[in-house]
Amino acid sequence: MKADTKGSFAPPPPESIASRVVLLALTYSLLVLMLRSAEAASLSLFLEHMGFEKLPYMFLAISLVDLPLAFLYLRLSRAVPNRVLLSALAVLLIACLGAARMLAGVHMGAGLFCAYMSAIVLNTFIVIQWGVVLLDFFTVEESRRAFPLIYTGAHLGGFAAGLLLRHLAIPLGTENLLLVVPGGAAVIAAVLTILSGRLSEGRGWRQGESTRSPLPGLAAFGKIRLLGASPLLRAIAAATAVMVLLRLAMRYCYGAGFEEAFPASDDMTRFIGTYTIIASIAGIGMQVLVTPRLIAHLGVGAANVAYAVAVGATLLGLAIFPGLPSSIAGRCTDLDLKSAIKTPLSAMFYEALGEKHRADARALILGVISPLASLASSLVLVAVTVGGISPAWIAAAGCALSAAFVVLSHLQGRAYRRALASRILEWHRRRTGDDDASLESAVHAGLRAPDRRICDMAREVKRLRKGS
Repeated sequence: MKADTKGSFAPPPPESIASRVVLLALTYSLLVLMLRSAEAASLSLFLEHMGFEKLPYMFLAISLVDLPLAFLYLRLSRAVPNRVLLSALAVLLIACLGAARMLAGVHMGAGLFCAYMSAIVLNTFIVIQWGVVLLDFFTVEESRRAFPLIYTGAHLGGFAAGLLLRHLAIPLGTENLLLVVPGGAAVIAAVLTILSGRLSEGRGWRQGESTRSPLPGLAAFGKIRLLGASPLLRAIAAATAVMVLLRLAMRYCYGAGFEEAFPASDDMTRFIGTYTIIASIAGIGMQVLVTPRLIAHLGVGAANVAYAVAVGATLLGLAIFPGLPSSIAGRCTDLDLKSAIKTPLSAMFYEALGEKHRADARALILGVISPLASLASSLVLVAVTVGGISPAWIAAAGCALSAAFVVLSHLQGRAYRRALASRILEWHRRRTGDDDASLESAVHAGLRAPDRRICDMAREVKRLRKGS
């Protein structure tokens, strides 16, 4: 480390991120292959045998199961190393699908209900844990370059899932495909997740490697108090709650369109496979060419608003032009556009919260706030469907509500900028003992800090201040 004439330290030289990006992108592609094939197969079977009218009840059951699992997850996340927990969740999903497959042989409805519920519920916690694991490997500056590339793995996994769904649905049968394809992907993903800990690249500052002590009893519930201490976390919570309602409304509406177009589950599985292939190819181009430029030119906050606008536009299409084309657009916005834009952005927001609260905050939002919002939203959907409200009118109401989603997404971006500035200022004041130090001096000191995370955070704050 070289000191300058003023006694400051020169910033550390940048490290390569290539090995981390390649291995983590491959791991993520296998996780997405597992999740997409499990969701598509279980959805096709559910719509054929249960009907889209039962989707609100499924959403309600999922939200009720999510809540106790969220408390368990919060406890485990403090006791189990991040990568080990991610592998365990992937294996658990396959075990649940296998149990549901056997239950379907006894009672078809109960088995299919459990299969789809397992695919959706564990998807949530795997997404939570994946974001935590990913942040362990990169600084805030590296994440701007690495995340869009790593999340390209989602489209590679989706492409593989589409091929397998399309070509195995008829010869293998959707019931068997439900277990075989996700199972193979889960085993390989679990192995790669464990092997990622052997990467020497970035090991000097890597986080999340050690086991932490568990939270006693139901103390995990007390993490809700984090909302009172963080304006950014409150903004994320509010935007997430509205997004959950809008996504459930989209799923209900495009589920109705798919059921009407494809009464047989094998035909629906083949169609979803074909769609997934096309969407994944388009998604790779978006992830590599569009998303990095979108983030670079608009910034994290504005890019987040762009996704909220897309949600509103999709719901408008479902309201005005119900049918298969608008249902395809609904699934694209719900899954593929979210994967390409919203998901990598969401991981970046948590970097501003700091390592101490990051995992708890992400678990709180996706494991507690999201299920509570899902519970309330499901009850609303059950009420309106019992009242005979058509999917088109539900989409119209969602379109109107999307204006609130746009506003909340904008506020989330503002809170993100302030949280990053607060972190770098707090670091500088604690380091110098000067409680009156300015943000400008903190950024200047951070740019020359020996800590790569501080250095990169200061660079991001400087960029955001220039763009504001």
